[in-house]
Amino acid sequence: MNTDSVVTKDLLKKVTGEFDVTSIIKLNARNLGINNLGIIGQCSGLMYLDLSENRISDLQQLEHLKDLTTLDLSCNRITNLAGLEGLESLESLNISGNLITSIDSLQPLCNLKFLESLRLEDKTKNISNPVCQTLSNYKTPICKFLPNISMLDGEKMLGEGAGLFQVCDDLEAKLNDLEDPKNKDPACDFDMNRFSECLDKKQSALLSEKTEKKVAWSAEQQFEDVLKQCRNLNEEADKAILDAKQALWGAPKDDVS
Repeated sequence: MNTDSVVTKDLLKKVTGEFDVTSIIKLNARNLGINNLGIIGQCSGLMYLDLSENRISDLQQLEHLKDLTTLDLSCNRITNLAGLEGLESLESLNISGNLITSIDSLQPLCNLKFLESLRLEDKTKNISNPVCQTLSNYKTPICKFLPNISMLDGEKMLGEGAGLFQVCDDLEAKLNDLEDPKNKDPACDFDMNRFSECLDKKQSALLSEKTEKKVAWSAEQQFEDVLKQCRNLNEEADKAILDAKQALWGAPKDDVS
């Protein structure tokens, strides 16, 4: 790991090759031992920033990055997101592998109207945040807290396919309940057949909706094709009439019947 700990002009020049920090659009500062963001706020042109696998805890210097769209802060020492409220262009944020303990800590993200993708947990890397462990189904309250989020931890929360993810989350919650000894009471028995039937119905409904959209799109395409053919025929007819008139008018009088 690099011994650099503060973001300086020299560090930025070494990483990007740029002399003017305002001209830096993409910065990969992953695993550089950074614990102080220093002059990062002067990189006003930044659109992509990777600060993963460092020792960062204070994010205040990021608030000036108005054009930033993608930010990776995974595997740091972050307990709160103060400083991110100024990232008005932010679309994607990865904060997995940090120390976020409550949903209230996400408050600075509430007014980021373009934020669509948020990652608090990455199962492929086995990293998350304490809030993911203390709340059995943390995704539901987070989606209520941040209603514009369409992708959470790699799962679609809004739009086509979101319903299937919700069904899977419900199934996982039910299975977790079954494994809990406190829920072994017969009154808490889980009817797997009934739930499977419900799952099949929801999947069928989602597939049916998707099929209907495809059929509607196909019909629209066919109509446009027919309309295009009609236009072509009309143009050909107009051209044939014009050619006939020209031939008629241009012919000798003796040839005109």
